[in-house]
Amino acid sequence: MELLVSFSCLIPKDSSKFDVEKLVGLTQIPCDDFSNSDQKDIKYQFETFIIHVRRLNEFRVCHDLAILAAKMVELEIEGHVVFPLVYHLIEFALLLLPVVTTSVERAFQQ
Repeated sequence: MELLVSFSCLIPKDSSKFDVEKLVGLTQIPCDDFSNSDQKDIKYQFETFIIHVRRLNEFRVCHDLAILAAKMVELEIEGHVVFPLVYHLIEFALLLLPVVTTSVERAFQQ
């Protein structure tokens, strides 16, 4: 459940829910996707990313991670080029969420 709550902090539709510490914590999931250097740098990228998302109206239509990723690519200047670690975490979330939600559903069925 904690993963789902943390990933929901990425969705800019309600930018008041952004929680940098929860998002940084996602990079510490045991895997080889984020190096120690990435884990240090991502906090600053998130802080800057949140400022940009709150400032740009284009992000207000993003109500899920897939739309957010597409919008970041569309707005190249503000997107995956400038915030590669944030974008990488969104990709990671899009790959991991189907597995996590299936596990939660199974837990409730038993």
